[in-house]
Amino acid sequence: MSSKEKAIIIGGGISGKLAARVLSDYYNEIIIIERDQKPEGPFQKRCPARRAFTRAPARR
Repeated sequence: MSSKEKAIIIGGGISGKLAARVLSDYYNEIIIIERDQKPEGPFQKRCPARRAFTRAPARR
């Protein structure tokens, strides 16, 4: 199997990382471009207020 030089992946999410893993069998170097910085450790995602998910009672 011939090996190519570089592959560039845009997006470092789970899909980008999976693509990088699959392409690593075919390319010598994988470059992932991500617009956001990688967090230094675990972080809490911001969650909207609970009331945004509540429903009004059904009318009869």
